[in-house]
Amino acid sequence: FLQDTERRSRQHAGKRIALSIRLDKLDLFVFEGGSLLFANAYAITHDSNARTLAEETLFYLVTVWKSLHLDPENDHVAICIRRSADGSSPDRDDLQQTIEPFFRHLELSEDCQ
Repeated sequence: FLQDTERRSRQHAGKRIALSIRLDKLDLFVFEGGSLLFANAYAITHDSNARTLAEETLFYLVTVWKSLHLDPENDHVAICIRRSADGSSPDRDDLQQTIEPFFRHLELSEDCQ
């Protein structure tokens, strides 16, 4: 997933955000021209409420987006939804409905390596 995002950042103008999300953790990376500009991990503090998880994800995404002055018209966001050890995962539809209105170029995947 990260290698693909890094490779795609070399092929297209603009920046690419790679977001790997589990029920308890969020890893966020920003690439530009094949270089890593930003990386951080965040503990998810939700209370098993899917809506809260999507909103918390949006909060971190918008915070990084604003601090790095990313361009909503040209920059891309790729989200990898990962399963926990017990097989549970964040709700894809809820994430998409919450995040999509804010980002023009959004890709969600549940089958990412």
